[in-house]
Amino acid sequence: MYINFATFNDVALFTTTCDKYDEDIDIYFGHMCFDAKSLGANMNLIGKDAKVVIHTDDESVENKFKEDVNLWIVRKG
Repeated sequence: MYINFATFNDVALFTTTCDKYDEDIDIYFGHMCFDAKSLGANMNLIGKDAKVVIHTDDESVENKFKEDVNLWIVRKG
């Protein structure tokens, strides 16, 4: 799935949401990969689509994560 943040506060809230999960969560933007739990003040992501991946085989965890980050999802994939 792809996400997009409008503000720095979106990045901070997304990071806080990801912290609730034990699974690794990565964000891919161009050729860069970021740990979603430690985005900090990464301004590169504001206003741009980025791919997010939660590393799990548990479909219920994946579905819960999608619900939790639905605010920032711009497209599936």
